[in-house]
Amino acid sequence: MKLYTKVIPLCRRSRCKSILTTPVVCQGDVRGVLYLENRLAASVFTRPRLQILGVLSYQAAVSLENARLHEHMQSEVGEKTRRLLKLKLARDRMDPHFYSIR
Repeated sequence: MKLYTKVIPLCRRSRCKSILTTPVVCQGDVRGVLYLENRLAASVFTRPRLQILGVLSYQAAVSLENARLHEHMQSEVGEKTRRLLKLKLARDRMDPHFYSIR
């Protein structure tokens, strides 16, 4: 309700004729909010346009989730690489004859 009371005066000042807000949802979780405004014409957000925006909103949510997962994986790879380098350095400091005999 607080957002609503802040948006209405903003829209009056900016002279919006059409406004659309819709949640960006992926797997049941809200990932963001899509906010569109049109200052030229009223009633531009028709049902067919809303359906298209729903598909685009879902695709945006999937892209945001993929970016989050990619960032997490990059972090994991970096951490594992640091651990392997640390182990390699420790191994290299050991007696070379210990690990070269097979």
